[in-house]
Amino acid sequence: MKKLFLLLFAIVFAACSDSSSGAGGISTTQKVDTLKVALILPLNKEMASHWKNTVNLFQENLEKAFAISSLDTTFVFDVEWIDEDKADMDSVGRALASRTKDISAVIGPYYSKNVDIVASYCARAQTKKAFISPTATSTEVIRKYSKENWFYSLTETDITQSEMMLQQALADGAEQVSLLADSTIYTATFLDWFAFQATEMGLKVGGVYIYEGDSEIDAVAKEAFKNESDYIICIPDKYKDISRYLEIRKKTKSKAKMLFSDIGHDKNVLKMDGVDGLEGFAIGSNPESGFDMAYQTRFDDFPISGESQLYDALLLSAFAQLRLQGKPSARFFEVFATETGDGESEFLAWEAPAMARVFEGIVNNEDINVSGASGNLNFSLSDGAIVNQSVYVHWVISQGKFIPLEYVSSSGSKRIVKSKTSINWMVHNYVEDFDSISVFRYPEISDNYALLVAGSTGWSNYRHQADVLKFYKKLKSLGMDDDHIILVIEDDLVNDESNPYPGDLFDYEDQLIYENVKVDYKTSEIMPEDLISILGGEKKDGLDKVIHSDSTTNILVFWSGHGVLGALKWGPDSLNRSFSYDNMTELLEKMSCEKKFRKMLWLVETCYSGSVCKSFEDQAVRGTMCVSAANEYETSKADLYNSVMGTFMTNSFTRNLMTSIDDVYEDLLFTVSMMDLYVYTVKNTIGSHVSLYNSSNFDNLYTSGINEFLIPARKDGRE
Repeated sequence: MKKLFLLLFAIVFAACSDSSSGAGGISTTQKVDTLKVALILPLNKEMASHWKNTVNLFQENLEKAFAISSLDTTFVFDVEWIDEDKADMDSVGRALASRTKDISAVIGPYYSKNVDIVASYCARAQTKKAFISPTATSTEVIRKYSKENWFYSLTETDITQSEMMLQQALADGAEQVSLLADSTIYTATFLDWFAFQATEMGLKVGGVYIYEGDSEIDAVAKEAFKNESDYIICIPDKYKDISRYLEIRKKTKSKAKMLFSDIGHDKNVLKMDGVDGLEGFAIGSNPESGFDMAYQTRFDDFPISGESQLYDALLLSAFAQLRLQGKPSARFFEVFATETGDGESEFLAWEAPAMARVFEGIVNNEDINVSGASGNLNFSLSDGAIVNQSVYVHWVISQGKFIPLEYVSSSGSKRIVKSKTSINWMVHNYVEDFDSISVFRYPEISDNYALLVAGSTGWSNYRHQADVLKFYKKLKSLGMDDDHIILVIEDDLVNDESNPYPGDLFDYEDQLIYENVKVDYKTSEIMPEDLISILGGEKKDGLDKVIHSDSTTNILVFWSGHGVLGALKWGPDSLNRSFSYDNMTELLEKMSCEKKFRKMLWLVETCYSGSVCKSFEDQAVRGTMCVSAANEYETSKADLYNSVMGTFMTNSFTRNLMTSIDDVYEDLLFTVSMMDLYVYTVKNTIGSHVSLYNSSNFDNLYTSGINEFLIPARKDGRE
């Protein structure tokens, strides 16, 4: 690997320089430190020139800043360039993780998939170094590492970019939109969020078209362009796919407009035929900073996606290095974000004079609110080291250049807006179901049963069994005994070779959940359709424990696992088993006919769960209701990644569900209403629409409570 000592600033000035004055130059008596960083970026001909432009611009400004400052110290940047296009990322990650002394920071890589690879090696290293991701925007990658105190992301995830693109389509008069995307870790965020965000905005989803690799592009793209959508949101994993999109669009004579993600903001795209007029969104610089204007003046070109973030990664590295001076026990990654304070005065610190002022502020331990080329550099440390907001440039290709049309900021408020729009959506769709004067007459409750199901297996699906066991623990704490709980899990985690705590399992709150657990059935021992017999009270070979219920019994079912359109998956994928929409229909018809329940409530946490739970709506059986984590077109979202355990600890819906029922105690007659539970999960579950099915035939949601399913009848005041 070629080492370029690009940023050598221990410059000896002429003798006329006043060594006692910070404004006249850098004194030859200044103390010189060294900061070594590894820079991992694609260095093909078109892209390398841009990265070098950015580094050179930073070099010039840093040199000027030292020259005009009053500091008696400076440092050398030793930059090691690594070509992301050619290097093997596993080898790079392994090598960088082992270099415990000479590398203070890793900046890059450019692509999310490579960030995931290199960061995974850094996560396992005993000696940590700052890992600064200027451009990786995959939600999966960011949430894996953002809770680590050595990982910093200089842009928001693609959740925001997806939202920006759909807002543009909506503003342009689109009524129907489709998504065309490769299936990779980068595109996964768009695939997860597209349908949800489109629904929030009132856009009709024409289709989601996913291809896997080069062999499927043409066929899938052809179907997408045949669709009559007004806009196609295009999310290729690599810029080369764009030429295939253009060719297929031309062949199908599609009139759909295309809108590209930041992968399209690649200088190599400009060499393709027929690209004039292409539009898209990319992470950009804050236009108020003047970075784009200065860059254009200096290099006669506009910066590409990620250049301002690269500049700010170098900028913050310089600040951190200065902060370390005089603190021999501190580590570089620990002080990286300490310069982004909440002071009232905001310094546009990317230019030399302000950079020098920040240097002096650091030495004087001032609280400085730093803004760089890409925008304000305050990190949301409570949610991981991710910048609070990003600026996106809406670009178009014209006459062989990327031309910025407008800049759009996330403004840091989208979560609040999302909550409000979720409530608006809820009220619009369910207002008739929430009639507060409705009267439902049921017999007195005599007994309660609960069926708890984790449909998946394996360590990577830890969250499903952990959530079910947490629910099990909650029921036991409220007085429900094992005779009234049927627990169905594979029970393959406690001694899994990946378990760093053999014999123990923990929930997302670090509480032990594998104490006095009685597993009734393993998913490998029964078939998914056996649940119909278990809930219906039919014993048979291999099914010794069933629910003994009648018209005075309340039944609760909690299911956590994976789902596909029309089915809740069961066991390992290799078995191809599932509990389908038809199975649910059969179950509801059978139990209703045989009067096997007073009320039956299902809580379902899977992707596409609405596609099965809509059977409740279709059958309209009185006394039944389903609350699903997602509607029939959406994925549900894993939550809270644990880097030590190497897996997600819970799901977003389940975590909010458990939070809402934490207030239920066995000595209280009435606590959390069904309406409270629903509103809380809607407001706080990000990425999917928590949905109700058959609520109009269930009960008054304002006055009925979740407690009647959690607390045994003998303990809820109705003996």
